[in-house]
Amino acid sequence: MRSWSVRPARAPPTHAFPQLRLCGTRSAFRLDPDTLRRDGIDLILSTVDLDIKFRCIRISPSLTERDKMILDTVLPAVLQQKARQDTPAPHPAPLSRNEAEAVFRLSQELLELVDHIALSPVQPAHSRAELIALSARLFAPDEITADIIGSLLRERDALGDTYIKPFRALLLQTRTECVRHCRLGYVRLASPLYEEGRVISGAVVMLIPPEDDLTCQNLMRDVSALLLGHPELVEHMRQGNRSELTAALTSRLLPCYRRRIRNLLGG
Repeated sequence: MRSWSVRPARAPPTHAFPQLRLCGTRSAFRLDPDTLRRDGIDLILSTVDLDIKFRCIRISPSLTERDKMILDTVLPAVLQQKARQDTPAPHPAPLSRNEAEAVFRLSQELLELVDHIALSPVQPAHSRAELIALSARLFAPDEITADIIGSLLRERDALGDTYIKPFRALLLQTRTECVRHCRLGYVRLASPLYEEGRVISGAVVMLIPPEDDLTCQNLMRDVSALLLGHPELVEHMRQGNRSELTAALTSRLLPCYRRRIRNLLGG
């Protein structure tokens, strides 16, 4: 894959991605889509924002883990698109600004989620109400915020039973302006609660920012499905194994993430 670099990164991405062939660098003011296509360029890697109708990915001057995740996902989709074509395309399909923003948003939410998983220390609780109150504090910087989140979680719990039998826990989820990104956590109880023959060992907490788009909602739906399908993830939560949970959840989320990126790119 041939790529141009605008303001090249300190560590060329070709070191980490051998499928990339860096063809040169240009000023952001000297980029012409028609010329790039004639030169057989497939992709622009830029350290600045570009307003150009050409496939472009912004990376940091020093390649970060976030950049690597985006490249690791986007490059296979671009290569697959090229492979499906009978002849080399002189006019590669451009990545629109909306598509680029959607890719970045999904990448950001996924990384925010796994980077900020919260597993509480072992906590005492003697009732469902106390457990919900502890859950409200998991991502609250102060008591006022905890009261807001707690009110929303209580409303959600009142709408229908939030007990999930495979988890042996409550699943407390809500949209709230108290968070800017998706959040996942678990409140660990020192002793289980017993309620109508049920054993409640803790609470899974999912908070979603109140944006209108479906990025966060779809991501958290994927997380819920993974927790239900892979009991070991919830067991990591119960044991407080944050690093193991983060690694396992990330590895299982990436295939979902790649599918969504391919859909965004029309692949």
